[in-house]
Amino acid sequence: MNPRYLLLALVITSTLIMGCSGGSAATSPTASPTATQDCTLNSDKGDLRGCDLSGAYLRFKDLSGADLSGANLSGADLFAANLTGVNLTGANLSGADLSGADLTGANLTGASLWNATMPDGSIHP
Repeated sequence: MNPRYLLLALVITSTLIMGCSGGSAATSPTASPTATQDCTLNSDKGDLRGCDLSGAYLRFKDLSGADLSGANLSGADLFAANLTGVNLTGANLSGADLSGADLTGANLTGASLWNATMPDGSIHP
């Protein structure tokens, strides 16, 4: 397991985030990936699609290359996080703190950035 995703899995587990897209957790660690699986199931592969990470404390975390498409990161603290190459397509980043974060090569297509603090410290309208 990649250490950066192991740490993220621990953060997710410790904040009791138990479902993606509002669904229930998977019943088995060997279950095939679905939109309603436990968010920690595929976190070792950086697959956090549709997960609810609202308000998560992810300061200085290395999330490079992760798939966070459709994830709810509203109000998340991503200060100085490494988000290079991250897929944030359709993600909710409303009110998130991205100050100092590296978004090089990140895909923000369709992402909601309302009231988010951008890497340069400005507030997105």
